[in-house]
Amino acid sequence: MADNDHLPVGSTDDLTEAEEDTLAFFDSIYFEELTSAAASAQRLQTEQQDDNKQQKKHLPVPAPLRQIKGHVDARQKKLRETIRRRRQKLLQMVSHPTIIMTRDKFSFVLGVLLIMIIEFVLLVHPQLMGRLYTALLLPLMMARYVIYRSDLYHYFLYDFCYYAQIMQLLQIYKYPAEIRFAKAMFSIANGPLILAVAMWRN
Repeated sequence: MADNDHLPVGSTDDLTEAEEDTLAFFDSIYFEELTSAAASAQRLQTEQQDDNKQQKKHLPVPAPLRQIKGHVDARQKKLRETIRRRRQKLLQMVSHPTIIMTRDKFSFVLGVLLIMIIEFVLLVHPQLMGRLYTALLLPLMMARYVIYRSDLYHYFLYDFCYYAQIMQLLQIYKYPAEIRFAKAMFSIANGPLILAVAMWRN
């Protein structure tokens, strides 16, 4: 025991092979713990750097900008509310019985006059029927788009009947002498389109 007291600390001269293996085992565990601790410290440092970068990106909005944004939001909300009130008022006014009766009377008179004009052109000036058809088609199509767009029905404008109108314009101005084309358009107008009017009630 006296001789062992003179050995330097950490000396392995008096260790057996089993003790050396045990010491090597604990050294390896200690090394793994040191490595894991170093990796954890590096990961924590990286996360802190990322947090700092995120904080720099999301800087608080200055007070004047917040005031401007609040003012703009308030103006937008007020404008939407005004448009909504005016729309409701207009719908109530249009739905009034007096307005409905006046509208029906005007539509009936206009429809009868239009039938008389078309009949006159067909009998007296048939060569002008294409121009009359075009003059009626363009404003009616624009009105239909505006009405359908406001009611979110505008995708119905992809229906076959509207393609038939374009084909009719082609027949009138591009192929006026094509008899088969004219017969085809006559069949379309007096076949599926008439059935579609009765089916869809429009």
